[in-house]
Amino acid sequence: MSSKRFSRRNHQNIHIPIFGLIESLEPRQLLAATLVQDLAPGDASSNPDPFVASDNLGYFTLKKQISGVNNYFLYRTDGTDAGTAVMQTGTNPISDLTPVGSLTYFQVLGIPRQIDRTDGTAEGTIPLVTLTGGNTGGNFTNFNGTLFFTESGSFTALWKSNGTAGSTAMVGDPNRFNSISNLTVIGNTLFFSASLKTSPNDTELWKTDGTDAGTVRVKDIRPGSQGSNLGVFSNVNGKLYFNANDGVNGQGIWTSDGTDAGTTMIASYSALGINGFVEPIVAAGSYGFFQGFVNPNTRLYRTDGTAAGTIALTGNVSPDNLTSFNGELYYNATTPEFGR
Repeated sequence: MSSKRFSRRNHQNIHIPIFGLIESLEPRQLLAATLVQDLAPGDASSNPDPFVASDNLGYFTLKKQISGVNNYFLYRTDGTDAGTAVMQTGTNPISDLTPVGSLTYFQVLGIPRQIDRTDGTAEGTIPLVTLTGGNTGGNFTNFNGTLFFTESGSFTALWKSNGTAGSTAMVGDPNRFNSISNLTVIGNTLFFSASLKTSPNDTELWKTDGTDAGTVRVKDIRPGSQGSNLGVFSNVNGKLYFNANDGVNGQGIWTSDGTDAGTTMIASYSALGINGFVEPIVAAGSYGFFQGFVNPNTRLYRTDGTAAGTIALTGNVSPDNLTSFNGELYYNATTPEFGR
């Protein structure tokens, strides 16, 4: 029998490490794998990638050389040979496949770049908007059934789309922002980090409800022009957790409910005795878990959103692959007794 060592954290008994042994079950049963369609007949490989699911259909892209020229294909499949078909093809790569409801959005990486969508039919695969010049799209995010994305290059803008050319529009003035990143959905709020053109280094926490009037800065975490070094945005039980530096306490873990008063530091790195942490913060049960760097390795930490409730759970066991399952956290670790 083969075995694999694992660790588990139960949110009701969080201080006690549980080490278990998973053994192969007898008799073994192999799942049947069936070829759906040979996309590159012969010895060649098609290398389809990535796969996303939307409305009971799967979508993927692949590249083929035709007469010495790279051609790029968008496929959809229902899991059958007859139901596997090309939706779009061209000589420009396809990226950012993002399911939103019954539609899947994607970016065609030509010059200029184009934002398209498909509903799984040839007639329903259409262009939505062509970006300006050499600008690029990015940060594709499903915000409660609407696609949000950013355009950057000669200017920076936030866009939204409901799947038609007419509904695909910028949110506000394209001359407003210098940078936008970290789009993260928490309930009915889309959080992001941004700096203004008038103060390009001052990156702070922002939010939007999808309207120009509802796109506002949440808090000036680090007053002045330096910015608060935001990052590692995570949804932990309906609240935003993130990294920030207020210029007084140094880098730390913060949380926000979308208001100035409700945006507060949980704990600084120095108070926790760590040099940084590995993203993201993973929600399991009522806690957020993260890997904190304590030279030369990492430890497992958890937080309940308070300074007192942010503690180390392990020594330097180098935890990774943090995964939430049924309210518990599973992860890999290295111990003197069992190794990795």
